[in-house]
Amino acid sequence: AADYRARHTAAETARDERVAKRLELLLRVHDRGWHASYLKGDGTLSLCSDAPAEAILYRYLERDRRLVPERVNSLGRTPLRAISLPMGSWLILLQAEERPPVRYPVWIGREHVWDGIRPGEASTTPIALPTSDELGTDDLYIPAGWFWCGGDPEANNSLPRQRLWVDGFVMRRFPVTNREYLEFLNDLVARGQTNEAMRWVPRERASAGGGPGRPIYGQDGAGHFHLQPDNEGDVWRPGQPVTMVSWFCAMAYADWMRERTGLPWRLPQDLEWEKAARGVDGRRCPWAVSYTHLRAHETKANLVCRLLLEK
Repeated sequence: AADYRARHTAAETARDERVAKRLELLLRVHDRGWHASYLKGDGTLSLCSDAPAEAILYRYLERDRRLVPERVNSLGRTPLRAISLPMGSWLILLQAEERPPVRYPVWIGREHVWDGIRPGEASTTPIALPTSDELGTDDLYIPAGWFWCGGDPEANNSLPRQRLWVDGFVMRRFPVTNREYLEFLNDLVARGQTNEAMRWVPRERASAGGGPGRPIYGQDGAGHFHLQPDNEGDVWRPGQPVTMVSWFCAMAYADWMRERTGLPWRLPQDLEWEKAARGVDGRRCPWAVSYTHLRAHETKANLVCRLLLEK
């Protein structure tokens, strides 16, 4: 039984579901009660917030090859201390008076303690609950906490699987659009910084001689930028994400947003990006746990595209 348990732990860590299920069955057959707690796998949850809030518990369950949160019950008001939970992926919805709801995802591993203690500290870090005037319509708040990153063998240059802490931050729901980027460039023009605007304008790929590519946006007689067909005749729409810009362009836009709003906007770091898109449970794609699920969605998407092209 001890041997099967050790091998099961290794398979579960590697997220090899098929092997882990087989070893779990063998462990159950040979166990004489010493591994009952391990097989049950329950963990505990502790959390607190900077304002009293009701904690509504949801469990992520697979529905039509997608992980969706389904309500379980209310855990009461924060703070919560050592609440027993079965292992799995959970969502805590924190609802405080006169504040927008905060989504706090939690991953309970086998016999795992989720306590929200920041590295180097001894007590649970309170979850900050923003006020309504601190978040815009398309602002998404990702609260501070632990998450599983890396460990995806199908991803290029994946980090090793590890549990890391990321401080809370706000991220925009959608990429910057052409409409928003034009507002940035035209504000520079209005302030007499036309040369600066020309540095950040989206451009075609560089010419063979190594010079800068042709600007994709057009300009009117006053120097203001507008959308026009590109070299291939494609029309860029105002609501589409801006493309053909460099990292330096993105940094300049973030600096402009910080100056314009008085808020500390910047580009997201790698781990922030991963947590915002992936959650905390180490899933391999935003909507599912395993690459098998991803394959199924890709096949369906490719089939739809092919049928549309045939029509």
